[in-house]
Amino acid sequence: MRPSFCSRLTRLGLALAVLLGIVYGLAPLLLNSFAPLRAYDQIVRETDIIPGVLFYSEVPQTRDAEMNNRDSIRYR
Repeated sequence: MRPSFCSRLTRLGLALAVLLGIVYGLAPLLLNSFAPLRAYDQIVRETDIIPGVLFYSEVPQTRDAEMNNRDSIRYR
């Protein structure tokens, strides 16, 4: 027997609420309480690198290459 539309919609709403709670509640709490994450956050904010673009953004050569690449595209 398939669950009713209302129960599926309720489960979807609960899943979205849990996801938003993790993203906007738990993640910032962990970021503020864990020193290596604070350092990583500071590096990302200072260099304006999107973390999803490059995985190894803490390697100086990669970070410099990304910043140079962005500058060359920006100042075309």
